[in-house]
Amino acid sequence: FGDTNNEKGKITITHLTDDRMFTLCWWGNENLSKELKSKSEDNKAYAYENNQQWYQLIFCDSKEDLTCQSDVMLQEHIKEYTYSRWVNYGTLYGITRDCLFCLTDRSNTPLTVVLPHMQSMYYQMTILCLAQRASIQKFSNDLGNIELIKLDSKTKKDALELQKQYLRFNNKLYFKEVTDQIQGIEMYQHMQKAMNIENVANQLDREIEELHNLINMEESLQQSKDANTLTKIATYAVPASLAMALFALFSGDINLFGEVLWGKVYAVGILVIASFIVLFSGKWITNKIIKRK
Repeated sequence: FGDTNNEKGKITITHLTDDRMFTLCWWGNENLSKELKSKSEDNKAYAYENNQQWYQLIFCDSKEDLTCQSDVMLQEHIKEYTYSRWVNYGTLYGITRDCLFCLTDRSNTPLTVVLPHMQSMYYQMTILCLAQRASIQKFSNDLGNIELIKLDSKTKKDALELQKQYLRFNNKLYFKEVTDQIQGIEMYQHMQKAMNIENVANQLDREIEELHNLINMEESLQQSKDANTLTKIATYAVPASLAMALFALFSGDINLFGEVLWGKVYAVGILVIASFIVLFSGKWITNKIIKRK
């Protein structure tokens, strides 16, 4: 992905995934194809299931010294990462995190059907899965960079932008199926499983949802706090409002520059004093209730 440099107009390119090159390969080999599709004497297993050369090819491993020195693990990995729908025809696909390897014989069908598919459909499918893996890694990095200690406006803006971009990724790039061909569907699923795309995407879904819930909870608490403040203000203002209303009620009969109806003035004065007493009493009671809660 691109990261804007401090110098204007310059872009720094950094890699999201590891530095291992992905390998896409077709190999037409009559002898090896015939050897790997052969079965054991009891007819229960194919030769490829425990073949070190096949492991070396699909994992791009060293021929002299395999990095897997467990016969049990080697067999498990071969079974897990081999797509063997057409094994009886001598066609095997090895689908791993860093390789899509196809082995066939050199008959007409592999040359006219399998090879063109490797060069077109399966090539594009590989590009798509690599883009998905890199994108999910980018989203994970961005999510980890969001500061959650203080949910200020910048944090909320970054979280909202991340959600928008992730939604766009799901709609534009993260497809469940890319073809109606059954073999293409199965290979696409094998490739996503080998790259661990689905598991990481599901975990990212949960983390983004938790971030969204956290922001919503923080906003709800802030709204509740604001509502409580307004309620307290309204509670304190009621007595004063009552006094002003009563004063306005009797003000028509009071002449400040002439004859004064002293009885009504005294009544208004008492009401004002009573209003302030109620005001401070209400404040004291309200604070006690809030403190108790």
